[in-house]
Amino acid sequence: MPDKTQAILSFDPNGIFNNFVFQILWSILAPATLFVLNRLKSIARPTLISFRLQILLLFSFSTLSLSAFFLLRDPHATASTYAFPALITSISAIAIWWLLDGFRVAQISAAFPKTKSGISYSESLKLVHNSLDFMGIGAAKLTSDPEFSKALERCAGVGATTTTVRLLLASPDHPVISRSEKTNNALNDEYKTNVNNSLGKIALLVKSKALKVEVRHYNATLVKDYPQFRLMFIDGEICIFSWNVWDHSKGENNPQLVLRKGHRQYEQSSLYKSYHKYFTDLWESGTPIDLGNIP
Repeated sequence: MPDKTQAILSFDPNGIFNNFVFQILWSILAPATLFVLNRLKSIARPTLISFRLQILLLFSFSTLSLSAFFLLRDPHATASTYAFPALITSISAIAIWWLLDGFRVAQISAAFPKTKSGISYSESLKLVHNSLDFMGIGAAKLTSDPEFSKALERCAGVGATTTTVRLLLASPDHPVISRSEKTNNALNDEYKTNVNNSLGKIALLVKSKALKVEVRHYNATLVKDYPQFRLMFIDGEICIFSWNVWDHSKGENNPQLVLRKGHRQYEQSSLYKSYHKYFTDLWESGTPIDLGNIP
């Protein structure tokens, strides 16, 4: 029975204990890593950290987690143990950084498959400090948010030195409103009522707080002439762009892009400039609304 005897003699309680401790520590570190990565994502969203910087942060933390794995596995590991994973991580980071260079040139700060997983209405309003230009259907979701009045007061209230807040909306009688109701199986005139209520809230804020806000309606008679996306320009630096998905989600499934104006070197390549010019052209051709006559 030499094999059995050798196995008994080679039994190492300390090795089993160390392995047990390692398993416990790794079971804690692994979910902790996922938690931190999710936190980085949630922090990056409202603060609009550069898209490439987000990737770099994720790679850096992943590298630290990988190093911690090897350290816990073998406290006496040499530097060569970390060389290969560090090299692979570095090469991958450089490759991704290069592949995402187009996002930098076009000044795309972030992209989300759905608005509900991107920058929310409340988060976008909290970013407003100096100016606000908005293009949408009726701004009902914005006006119903508690942050809306605060945002208007910051950039269009008494004592504010900025230009007038501009809201380019659809007329309650516009065909796109009735089309949205049918597409989303909404009640008859539900969206029209929402648009009217939203306009009433804006008018009430303007009258009660002496806000510098101007509303215009699209100069479009056909549904096909109506813009198929939503634009929100914040402080002359950020544009939150979302494409309209006509379904029951009421805007939550709209894909979302976050664009930056960028420095002068990106003046020609930034998507921000193109969309802002598009907004300005529609605004100048729009029909001004007298908020004083809105009940």
